[in-house]
Amino acid sequence: MYICREECEDTLGLKLLAKARYSLSTFEGEQIVIVSQVLANDVNIGYEHMGNQQVIKLNGTMIKNIHHLAHLVDSKYWLPAVA
Repeated sequence: MYICREECEDTLGLKLLAKARYSLSTFEGEQIVIVSQVLANDVNIGYEHMGNQQVIKLNGTMIKNIHHLAHLVDSKYWLPAVA
């Protein structure tokens, strides 16, 4: 998963808010998908510090909206192919 990284986490929330509020959609149904918090769990070790970051891609596929991301995750699209 590729996640947008900004130079300063303090301003990241404001930048995402401005993007969500003032950006024009490029297609109907487009949404900004944001990881607001990662819950502490053994499977998330190393990711618990992430928050207020935009999800842009999953395995190279541009994310259109939250429903699109959920579909990709539910279909196990993100898992590596087994030979």
